[in-house]
Amino acid sequence: MTNIELKILRIECGLTQSEMAQRIGVGLRTYQGWESSRRKTTIPAHVAGLIKETLKALNPVWLQRRLAAIEEFQDDYEEGIARREAAKAVPLEENQ
Repeated sequence: MTNIELKILRIECGLTQSEMAQRIGVGLRTYQGWESSRRKTTIPAHVAGLIKETLKALNPVWLQRRLAAIEEFQDDYEEGIARREAAKAVPLEENQ
């Protein structure tokens, strides 16, 4: 889970940063740091798990659909990178 996904999920569930921080048991400043990083940041796996469990309790069906969409996007993104890297590895004559 990235900082961008974290923020979107929190907002869509109608929680403030303070409420989310309390629900997952971290300080507000820590949570704000994860969410507002200027660069794409990956949230630690154990924290992402806590966040998912918290959001499931609020709206399990919505979260399940949302997480499936995020995973599908990540899979498509990774496949695109792999195709690009494979194309780079093929000699120029074979690409034409």
